[in-house]
Amino acid sequence: MAGLFSAINGAAAGLRTVQTNLKLVSDNVARAEDPTRSRHTLRVQSDPNGSVIGVDFDRRTDAALLAQFNLALARDGGAATRDEYLTRIGEALGSETGSPPLATAMEDFAEAWRSLQTTPESDTAKAQVLTMGERVARELTYASRAVSQLEVDIRSELDQSIDEVNRHLADIERLNIDIVSQGGEGPIANQLRDERDGVIRELSQYIDIRTVDRTDGGVAVFTNNGLAMVDAKAVSFRRGSNDDVVLEGVNEVVVNDQFTDGKIKALRDLIENGATRMPPQVASAEPGTEVIRKLASQLDAIAEALTGTTKTGEPTSFADAYNAAQPVETGELLSSFFVGSDRFTLAVHPDLLDGSQTLKQSAIDAVADAANSAGRTLSADGLTVSDVSYAGMVSAVAGQWSYAGELIADDASQLGEVKQLLEERYHARVGINLDEEIAHLQTLQTAYQASSQVINVANRMFDALERLVG
Repeated sequence: MAGLFSAINGAAAGLRTVQTNLKLVSDNVARAEDPTRSRHTLRVQSDPNGSVIGVDFDRRTDAALLAQFNLALARDGGAATRDEYLTRIGEALGSETGSPPLATAMEDFAEAWRSLQTTPESDTAKAQVLTMGERVARELTYASRAVSQLEVDIRSELDQSIDEVNRHLADIERLNIDIVSQGGEGPIANQLRDERDGVIRELSQYIDIRTVDRTDGGVAVFTNNGLAMVDAKAVSFRRGSNDDVVLEGVNEVVVNDQFTDGKIKALRDLIENGATRMPPQVASAEPGTEVIRKLASQLDAIAEALTGTTKTGEPTSFADAYNAAQPVETGELLSSFFVGSDRFTLAVHPDLLDGSQTLKQSAIDAVADAANSAGRTLSADGLTVSDVSYAGMVSAVAGQWSYAGELIADDASQLGEVKQLLEERYHARVGINLDEEIAHLQTLQTAYQASSQVINVANRMFDALERLVG
């Protein structure tokens, strides 16, 4: 009789285990398409006689592969951000079209002066010079405003990204508390771990991180340079002066060096300006770093080249060629074909545009030569070119950013492919495979039938014993 009761108890325990397993498999199947879900399993503990004495709830993990995947997410997040803004720079300069509007306008402006030189009495040719001059100023102003808008957008996205990081860190702290409250064990704890892994993956797009599992089920999160962001408590960040990332607290600390990859690193690089540091730093040679500083400097240099004086060893500047020409007839503009002090304010002299004064006839030959002469140098943050004309200066600026955009785009494409490959490998390793779950269901069905058969046989034996006793 004792053996019979033991068989029934063992079979009943087996049925309960199968039922629990069936629930796990059902949950796995239901969430097979959820990228945050790992495969949950049941590990059965048996005594030497094969009787079930306990079960453990497990989930499939691969810490090494997850660390690689998180690093790939950070690199991809940074590369995608740089690619987005370099693409917008290309659109602002028109370099993606192959015919940048500012470069084309400068070429047409020089050609208009050359045409006027051949027909100096032509009112149509004079009007064309003014039209092309207006176009140069307009395109320069448009590009400059686009760069300023980029600066605003980068700062706004940096603020939003820091807010997202703070939110993710707070979520990890909350999930740690919930997991520890579950004793770090059981199906609920495993579901919370899946959710926490998903938050960590989202965080990895902004910052390159590493994690350390704690014995109580919690996880500590560090930057790769060692700053603890979540352990007992989560830290928080904000954007400080000079667009630094600051660790909030009693003594706020600049932690830029903790961000070595990810979206926040990319945004900071884009807007970084070493000229404002103490001591001032030369502009970075990296194509995705200090782009606002370099663009502003280069566009200012173009405006200065049109309004500035002649540089030593170079052809007469456009402004000097016009201003020095003699004689000046009544009603002619004495000086300053272009007015304005920078890329935002460059404009054709308003007296020329409203007709109150006319072009200086004596300046036509000298200005036409100046407008078309090579031998000039453009020196600005991130770019120095020599032996070029005014049109060549503009083409050099557009060409530099077109090339930089191509480099960044290639980098983003390659890192995106690496991220995709690791994501697929990670999900194949720890995620849910429907074929595997179906095979498991078949195994559970067999186990269920076996346990049921044991109970049926035992019941028949009890019935037979009752008849004998009776």
